Amino acid sequence: MSDRTLPYSLEAEESLLGNILLYEEAMQQCVEQGLNSNDFYLDKHRRIFSIMYSMYERKEKIDTVSLVNRLKSLDFFEKVGGMDYILHLTSATISRVNTEEYIRILREKTIARQLIETTSKIGEESYHPSTSIEDLLDEAEKSILGITRSR
Repeated sequence: MSDRTLPYSLEAEESLLGNILLYEEAMQQCVEQGLNSNDFYLDKHRRIFSIMYSMYERKEKIDTVSLVNRLKSLDFFEKVGGMDYILHLTSATISRVNTEEYIRILREKTIARQLIETTSKIGEESYHPSTSIEDLLDEAEKSILGITRSR
């Protein structure tokens, strides 16, 4: 794989997390769309979303205070940027009506990353003379079909 950064949208990730902190229905929309922590590119965003998701499953209120408390209890607070970063997330939020759009952007970026990773793996395996072309084609087809189904 090259030195290029895999596709992601910092703005969409931050804005979506901010929406979840500010608007109760935002997490419900994420759940309905099948979003999960792996749809976030940045590790700190994956951690934050994962914690928010677990709070949602426990029917706990998700807001700045409760998130900070949970992050501190799990020793992630400083690792994700502390209070300044959590407050930055809420200021990155433009409007609750954009939640669906942020989810769409994250899903598209996830699919692009999956395609890059899959095609890179297929390309690498193609160089090995011991690899059966039939097996390689079957594996490529399964991988691409798996990505297509995840949409």
